[in-house]
Amino acid sequence: MSDLTKLFEELQLTADPSVPVKGVLISDDPSAEPGYIYTDSADGLLDLLESRRAEDRASGAGALAGTPFQEIIAEAFSKNPRDLFSLDQKLSALPGMKQFKCGMVIQALTDDGRPFVGFNHAPVNTVDRIRKFFPKDYIAVLGDVIYVLKTSNEMMPGFEIEDADGFEKLLASINAYAMKGNTSQWIKGLRILFNQCRITLPIAVAVRYGSEAGKRCLNYNRFNFYFSIYLAERSAGHTMGTGDVLYLCDAAVLTLTRYDRQFNSDLRDTLFVYLMRDRNISAAARDLHVHRNTVIYKLNQIKSLIGDKADDPYVRHNLISSCMIIRYIENYHQREVDLPPVEKSLLRKNT
Repeated sequence: MSDLTKLFEELQLTADPSVPVKGVLISDDPSAEPGYIYTDSADGLLDLLESRRAEDRASGAGALAGTPFQEIIAEAFSKNPRDLFSLDQKLSALPGMKQFKCGMVIQALTDDGRPFVGFNHAPVNTVDRIRKFFPKDYIAVLGDVIYVLKTSNEMMPGFEIEDADGFEKLLASINAYAMKGNTSQWIKGLRILFNQCRITLPIAVAVRYGSEAGKRCLNYNRFNFYFSIYLAERSAGHTMGTGDVLYLCDAAVLTLTRYDRQFNSDLRDTLFVYLMRDRNISAAARDLHVHRNTVIYKLNQIKSLIGDKADDPYVRHNLISSCMIIRYIENYHQREVDLPPVEKSLLRKNT
């Protein structure tokens, strides 16, 4: 691990070299903001940046620069858009644009949610390969993210992909993941939904499990609570005096985490999957890749440690959300949770 602590350099990597939209973060802290490259070494960094600048000259952003949709979306999704009402009118006036709109973001990521350097800012051939799956839809390149927009005159239940298997293979070939968002009629809504997906996608890649673990195209609604954790993490300092969202966790889940750490077990994950599977032991066993008797045995261990209040829907929700917070810390931030002293307020003692 490098001993460099924080070095942030704004780079000019778009078709317009006057607009800084990309950064490289070098840090010994493994938590990098979405949209930044994380590295623990400065070796070859200058060569990497120079190659990225050169490749950007032939990038999809350059190829799409000047197209009405690219310009509208780039302005609407910028940090400080000038006039969303006028942009909405321009978007509605585009050929084939319909009332309801649903977007999807695509980003090159490693399997643990880190930005993948090899994406090279969506070169032309990558955009063309994606366009083959969405020939009637709109595409824009926004920094290191490709944005695809579907439109319909009828309310869409979500972003549908005709050749889902083929699209999964394409994503694998370009080292990318995708997140499908929700539907909106207005560009203000699309802007919010875009940022939800852009921020949540790397988190989702890091925390996914079970049937989601092998997928590259993910649904925002499956991971939207992690976006809430992300927001809570950034506001916690103002309300709690610390940005550590671990303090939002139930004491019982901290007890299981402490036990797992001491005895190298997985009781917390077993509880999480069991509750997420609506307390279906067979389904939980499939997701955990163990025999159902193993799940039963571990559930009995869990009951002996924290008691049994899973019949209370409020307690179930609290336990699930607490497990998700710790998964966010451990899987996305890739750091071990700093457990407080042993809690006295265990569930089984609150009877």
